[in-house]
Amino acid sequence: MSKMRTDGFPTVINFTLDLADITCGNINPDADNTYDIGGSGLEFKDLYIDGTANIDSLVADTANIDGGTLAAVTTDGALNVGKGQSVYRVMKNNDADAMAAGDVVILDTSDNTGQSVCHTTTEHAPLVFGVVTTGGAAAADVTVCVSGYYDGTKVDGTDDIAVGDPLSTFTGEGIGQKGTWAGGGIYAIALEAYTTDDSNGTIKSWIL
Repeated sequence: MSKMRTDGFPTVINFTLDLADITCGNINPDADNTYDIGGSGLEFKDLYIDGTANIDSLVADTANIDGGTLAAVTTDGALNVGKGQSVYRVMKNNDADAMAAGDVVILDTSDNTGQSVCHTTTEHAPLVFGVVTTGGAAAADVTVCVSGYYDGTKVDGTDDIAVGDPLSTFTGEGIGQKGTWAGGGIYAIALEAYTTDDSNGTIKSWIL
């Protein structure tokens, strides 16, 4: 605590509070999970911490994680995370098989929550949701790029894919192929060519 001198410089004085102890630089409350710092009408401006902030529950107007990692995130099944100009969403794998990064997936309409995706073997299928970026087992959460740039989209090159070609689903599970705007089911634009006659391609694409 301090009191102000008439010249504007603070004079530090020692004091003892019933609610907190200040010992060797540490500020410890007398009771756990009881007292607040500031309030809704009397807020501190900035907080600077050079270390780890251990917070049980965080409510923030905005959050900027610069170079960090989101680990062990628990969601209600819908997490939108912007990365540059790409948008990702966490969904449930409602398929019987595991999903892997690069898989093209569709919205599972059998689940009326709108929070599940599954594979398809239908060519030019509608309801393509996006491309899996982090896979998972059956019934587990997977991360799906639903819009923007993604490097790793699985494709078949039997029908040569050129840069700028539209992509639609293939008969192979989780695989894309060269599509046509007239044929429908377009989910991405190829940003890289693939002309090998197999289903082992992974290319850069822009998810629509």
